Amino acid sequence: MARITKDPQVRIAEIIDAAEMLFNTHGYQETQVSDIVKAVGVAQGTFYYYFKSKEEVVEAIVRRTMDRILAAIVDVCAETDIDAPQKMSKVVQITINSARNHDGLLFEYLFDDCNLHILDKIGRQASELFVRPLKKIIVEGIEQGAFKIIYSEPIAEFILAIIQVVIDSLYNKESPECQAQRLEIAQKLIEVTLESKKGSIPFSG
Repeated sequence: MARITKDPQVRIAEIIDAAEMLFNTHGYQETQVSDIVKAVGVAQGTFYYYFKSKEEVVEAIVRRTMDRILAAIVDVCAETDIDAPQKMSKVVQITINSARNHDGLLFEYLFDDCNLHILDKIGRQASELFVRPLKKIIVEGIEQGAFKIIYSEPIAEFILAIIQVVIDSLYNKESPECQAQRLEIAQKLIEVTLESKKGSIPFSG
């Protein structure tokens, strides 16, 4: 019987799906390449044909997830029935909520000292991806007169930094009260940063 060869993209997706499930269930450090290939039902050679290492797989998982989040943000940017402050509010909410994954936290298995280099790479990739749509909303808000600032790109970077503080509070397992306080402060800081009207960019946890 002739061996059935799957489309490369299908096989890659299978490996990524299996790895993501194992990372979420057992942890990144605890999962070995042998565990991933066993879950997929392929030889280790097949794994290494598509990925150089386990770290490269987790980076593929992150990219795929970021693409989904970015697609949702781009959809908000394209909306024509809401103004820039409302778009900013929705984008902030999407970004914060992206840290939550069903009953847990997204990529929680990476948040230990052994994986700091991966987290740093993820952070830099996220900044590069999300600054552009944020900048677009800021420029739109300036044109509408809703935002009084001049420089759009550095402001977008500052807003991402503010959002990251809120997301960090989730991963640090801070109390709901502390998270709510950070959220309230973040809202005020974003409005001040954009020189927007008080209460014009509401969001909740």
